[in-house]
Amino acid sequence: MGRRRPVAVLLAAVTGIVLLGCALSEAVTAVWAVALIVLVPTARRLDRRIAVNLSLLVGCSPVLIWLPPVIGERTAALTLVALASAISALSILRSGRAVVPAVHRSDCTIVVAALLAMAAASPLRSPANPGSAMRMLTAGWDHASHFSMFVEQRLLLTAPPFLPEAADRSGFFFDQYPQWFHSLLVVMSQLFVGASADVPNELVTYARMQWALYVVLAVLTTAALMQSIPQQTFTPVRISVLVVGLSLVLGVPGALNLMQGHLSFLLATLSAPVIHLLVRGRPSLAAHELAAILGLVVVAASWMLVLPLACVAAGPHVWSAWRAARGLRKVGLACGVAATAVVSSLMIWQSVKESPTEHVVMDGPVAAVGVAATVVVLLGALVVVVGGHVAGAGAWRSATDRVGLMIVLTALAEVVCLGAFQVYATGELSYYFWKVSMAALVVGLLLSAVAAAELVAARQAVLGPPRTIVGVLGAAIVAVVASAGLGVGLQHYPASSLSWAAATREQLQQRALSTSGSGAGVVLRLSGEVTSPSMAARTTLVATAESDLSPAYANQWFHALTRSRTVRAGEIDDDLYVLGLDRSNTAAAAELIERLLSDPDQRVVVTDPALSQRLLRELTPTQMGRVTLVNGAPSSEETP
Repeated sequence: MGRRRPVAVLLAAVTGIVLLGCALSEAVTAVWAVALIVLVPTARRLDRRIAVNLSLLVGCSPVLIWLPPVIGERTAALTLVALASAISALSILRSGRAVVPAVHRSDCTIVVAALLAMAAASPLRSPANPGSAMRMLTAGWDHASHFSMFVEQRLLLTAPPFLPEAADRSGFFFDQYPQWFHSLLVVMSQLFVGASADVPNELVTYARMQWALYVVLAVLTTAALMQSIPQQTFTPVRISVLVVGLSLVLGVPGALNLMQGHLSFLLATLSAPVIHLLVRGRPSLAAHELAAILGLVVVAASWMLVLPLACVAAGPHVWSAWRAARGLRKVGLACGVAATAVVSSLMIWQSVKESPTEHVVMDGPVAAVGVAATVVVLLGALVVVVGGHVAGAGAWRSATDRVGLMIVLTALAEVVCLGAFQVYATGELSYYFWKVSMAALVVGLLLSAVAAAELVAARQAVLGPPRTIVGVLGAAIVAVVASAGLGVGLQHYPASSLSWAAATREQLQQRALSTSGSGAGVVLRLSGEVTSPSMAARTTLVATAESDLSPAYANQWFHALTRSRTVRAGEIDDDLYVLGLDRSNTAAAAELIERLLSDPDQRVVVTDPALSQRLLRELTPTQMGRVTLVNGAPSSEETP
């Protein structure tokens, strides 16, 4: 004890200095946060440590946004860093070696995954200005909605249900949308960017967090895959598994999700396979591993239709841990499960409390793989998963070793049941069927890749490693097929997943450097001229000029940038969608505007001079007093 006291004092001093540096410098916080992902000793092996730590980050850190900002705008981030630093310091005090991970040559695959993800989404890493960021984000329809939820939490330093009242009495448009994902982005922005800025510059922050989360998902998936494979597995097999994972995260659906504003879906989809990869083959789980698993269940609950997969993945292992726990450990596990159930139930209730059936059958544009290909892939995944478990040292006898099969069966059953319900209700398959099908494919392919590696490892243990030429050739064939991936099965614009990854980077780069993005410029300039959210909530942007964004999309971005996306402001979206089908139909636009102006508080902004001239002829002078014409010249914030 006497020898440890000086070490403890020195360690406390160093930790205090580092935390002080974090409090004073945003750059120090960012660097130290990345270091802690490797240093916090949640596992001995580096790949498993990274997988567990990133699971804790994405699953548990969002809860910190509910803390009152007692130490400033970065309270959540600084609290997270302080907790992780304290855990690392205590581990060093117990055993200096604990904080140093065991490194294996296969860990280089994690570095490769990180570098590839950084490159694939590199234009989002550092947009030149808000205009450049917005031009990239307008590649996908849902970024406006997700930015709206992100910026509210970012500026108000809290999350639902503690957000203050919206810009008008109708309420925030996204009050019924689960926002765990957006809380994660806010915590990450506090870690890697720092304090908030004005709303246009938060566009840059949001774009950077899309890039950062994309990298996190690639690293998390790769680390989870690698730590689940025996270290003696033939190296080409490991590379094949890596290609399968990166094809899904960086290609299809990952690249499409990045462009469309659907990273929340990708994160929720990956929760179930990551849970399974973290727990498979482990007789018991530590408290921090159980916390990571429960956190991932909450992540899945934020996209309700993939929650059954996460529950099937986590349920048997949490139950086993409950049966084995005693005393305080059992109390802690009960509290964790209860908190998970409460938060997940609240998010589910948000999603279904109004017209759950109507919500499930709603339609919308979505990248989809055909039904036949989906069924074939899932049935193939079932065969491989069963074979991998049977070959895995006779472990098939244990109920928890059958969880992989249960997950794939649940995915297949959910696809079939949801498809049958939609056909019964509407006569056709729609948005959520295709999303769930894509999630099922991702889960099935990841689990079957690991099961196939287990098959090879079992053969290797009995017969020795395969001949080099045979092994390399087989792995190369798998890698080529995996690089084609789900992209070749897309119903629209089929191409290899590798091609989609490259095309995504190129398209983002072109949009970032474009000088013809006047549609974004109009919205940015107009939002800067609005003096208050309440005023913006009473304003509708009718952008029908040829150079504009889609009228509905432009209006959504306007309200997102003015923090006025209320229920009332969103009620006009359907009518604006119709205008986007024929921008030259000034009669329909004039009729809509006249209806809007029947409310004496309503204001309208138009961008088409021809529409403005028509309004001068058809509206009264009093009504025209509430109509403003703006041109499409780029704003200073948009020009590169």
